[in-house]
Amino acid sequence: MSFSDIRPTSGELDIATDQHSSHELADDSSVLEDVKSSLAQSLQLGAKAEHFTASTRLLGELPELDSMAVITVITGLEEYFGITIEEEDLSAETFETVGGLVALVRKSLR
Repeated sequence: MSFSDIRPTSGELDIATDQHSSHELADDSSVLEDVKSSLAQSLQLGAKAEHFTASTRLLGELPELDSMAVITVITGLEEYFGITIEEEDLSAETFETVGGLVALVRKSLR
């Protein structure tokens, strides 16, 4: 089963538009804070995510981030930022750290 087999189609997912369009001009620290907020919501981390930095390790270190939760995180980021994340931009390295997710979001905002 590939990622595209389980990823919702545009008809199944109502992505918020222009919700966070100001992020296109935002700096990395602003995007970092919003990625942390999105992670907290998607993975139900509560205040735990407040202490994350760009170098905080995720995949393999954060018990809440298992293979099924990866889809939840991707969907959460797409909804939060009003973006579409391309399948070819996804890799295990993307989910190694919070900074990897920030870079993914920044790329998708362009």
